[in-house]
Amino acid sequence: MKQLLLATLLVFAGAVVYAQTPGGDTPANEGGAEKLAAMEKMSWEAWANNDAAALDKSLAEGAIEIAPAGITIGKDEIIARVTAGSCEVKSYELGEITAHKVAEGVVILTYEATQDATCDGARLPEHVYSSSVWVEKDGEWYSTMYHETAAAE
Repeated sequence: MKQLLLATLLVFAGAVVYAQTPGGDTPANEGGAEKLAAMEKMSWEAWANNDAAALDKSLAEGAIEIAPAGITIGKDEIIARVTAGSCEVKSYELGEITAHKVAEGVVILTYEATQDATCDGARLPEHVYSSSVWVEKDGEWYSTMYHETAAAE
């Protein structure tokens, strides 16, 4: 229950910051957003291949993931869950990634994705809407939050 409350508060806080911060939406193939789009794609590839090293480079220490498997908090916990081998990813495809700068050094990426995957024997939603929050620290970008919602079919 505490994790759900924390996640709800973080999403609400992010919405407030976004609403009050001048920024812009940029297709991820323009400007500096290209790097973040590539890092997001690398995160999916790391998930598909159970690649702990790649995730270790891109996740912030207190990262949060909200996905069909539930809410996972903490870099080590996310890596352990992703690399446990409980998911089989046959294929995935990311749609156009849009970068939303909400503050200096804070960018939210949004996109649609399709996936053919199962985790713990359960088929994952084929079509999802995804968002991730990336924060710059000491010149490097880290994923601090990932959220996935099944699209209505």
